[in-house]
Amino acid sequence: MLIRLNINHNPLNAECRAEEPLSAVLRRAGFFSVKCGCGKGLCGACTVFIQGRSVPSCLIPVSAVRDAEIITLEYFMQTEDYLDIELAFRSTGIELCGFCNAGRIFAAHEIIESGSRTEAFVIMERLRTFSCSCTEDEPLADAIMLASEIRRKRLGSIKYGR
Repeated sequence: MLIRLNINHNPLNAECRAEEPLSAVLRRAGFFSVKCGCGKGLCGACTVFIQGRSVPSCLIPVSAVRDAEIITLEYFMQTEDYLDIELAFRSTGIELCGFCNAGRIFAAHEIIESGSRTEAFVIMERLRTFSCSCTEDEPLADAIMLASEIRRKRLGSIKYGR
């Protein structure tokens, strides 16, 4: 079956089964930031943005996202929002293993995008959904709070209502 997808603002006609996991289709199409990990949506390895929300693509049948906006980590890494996260991670010594990076980076972006001044324990609770242990939650939460501050400074106070 031919299914039309919108990946990183580009159309892709994927030849696949309707019930095939989106993660498998994306890997086959060359989006290698999408990794096949646990197959249960717990590890973060297959995370993508679908319609602006981070989603484990291993749980999504490709037919469910026909014409939806899908953003992979390859594309997101070209944005200023990613650079804010990267700078904060580098400044605080956070080094992700490469397996969970899509899940953790997209989770960080969602937390920052919320615009609220999230407490470290709330961030850590959100990050505990990933089973990877390459980075401890507390330093990662500190890095995400720093990334949020970097973004606030970059965008100015207008976006944040101050």
